[in-house]
Amino acid sequence: MDRAARVRELLATQPKPETIMSYTYDAKDFRLPSYLLVPEVLLQMHMRVGESAYAVIKCLRFFHNLRAKRFIAMCPEQQGPMYDQHVQSMKRLFAWKEQHNPADPTLAPAAKIPGAVLGFHLDQLAYDSFNNLYIHSLRRFFEIEWATYSQRMYDIKHAASRQMDHFDYMAWLYWWNSEFKPNMEKWEGYVNDLNLPNWEDTVDELYNMIIERVEDSDEVTAMQLARQLCSCKIKRTEGLTTLPPDPHRILNP
Repeated sequence: MDRAARVRELLATQPKPETIMSYTYDAKDFRLPSYLLVPEVLLQMHMRVGESAYAVIKCLRFFHNLRAKRFIAMCPEQQGPMYDQHVQSMKRLFAWKEQHNPADPTLAPAAKIPGAVLGFHLDQLAYDSFNNLYIHSLRRFFEIEWATYSQRMYDIKHAASRQMDHFDYMAWLYWWNSEFKPNMEKWEGYVNDLNLPNWEDTVDELYNMIIERVEDSDEVTAMQLARQLCSCKIKRTEGLTTLPPDPHRILNP
């Protein structure tokens, strides 16, 4: 079995991973239940925990969307028509949907994209610039939004043990451990999914998408076609200064 066939088989059997975009925000998950007797100072602290949690969730969604645009960022914006071709080609790849359903073998597979309409222009220096911007933004997220949320979670738990009487505190602690924390864990784990793939892994991802979604010609293998469709510059630009990418334009090419 050649590499292209192995990729197709792997893609067909792998479950689609969940992301922060599959998390549904519910304000009730962040509210204190009315049956708990809580001092006013703790009510205010809990409101601030909820505000911080919401800020983190918004950041997680932002990074998910920015990370998904890494394929666009492989081409410098300054390349003009080539950048436009790269963006449109990536949109075609992402718009393609696999229609095969193992539960319905009569469903015809989706028609693949003609290779002649695609062109990808890859520049490692452009991707490195995007990676630097991403890392800088991610560092600020951990230093501000995530640190604020973590500190407020720590503060309220310790304040509750000092400011509530024993029975009220035990009722609050039971709710905290059995309801509130599990609700926070529904989205907290996505903080571990924020790393940006390196250049080599992103190129492999692009090749795999081409193998899966683009028509093979009679003369070349799927892997050869993937390489032919991608003009590539590695760690250098010839006569081109690569500027830091604008994340807003990347998110809305």
